[in-house]
Amino acid sequence: MLQNMRRNRFWLITGVETFFLGVFFLYAPDFIHDASPFRSVVNVLDDIWVSVLLLVVAVFTIVSSCFKLVPDWHRINVAVLQFAWTLYATGFLIRDINDPHPPLVALSTIVFWGIVVRIYLESRWGDPGDADLRRGGGEGQRQIKRNKS
Repeated sequence: MLQNMRRNRFWLITGVETFFLGVFFLYAPDFIHDASPFRSVVNVLDDIWVSVLLLVVAVFTIVSSCFKLVPDWHRINVAVLQFAWTLYATGFLIRDINDPHPPLVALSTIVFWGIVVRIYLESRWGDPGDADLRRGGGEGQRQIKRNKS
């Protein structure tokens, strides 16, 4: 288990971040106040049921980074994480753009977009899993194929 945690440390950290985001919105409902025409969409992001969904995603991310699961579950997990963080980053950006008081973009929005970019880059360029290596994917297999030719 510790070996899997070391290997999947990025996803473990992202799961913990998602967990704390869910806990924050669980204990601070109505944190996002938006006066834009998108009010109904953006204000839903900090409701209790959405926070519970974030906690479920976070727990699954933490569990999947501690144990070896089927690679398809990992791909679904990455897609759900990417969607959730992009949704929150977009919601915060809409809130900041429609805020009549400067600054135009808050630090929280910048941090959220940084996490979105980090998740995307890790999903594209991160270390391949065992199943990817068995199928011939990943940089290690490409290097072996280059050496054989």
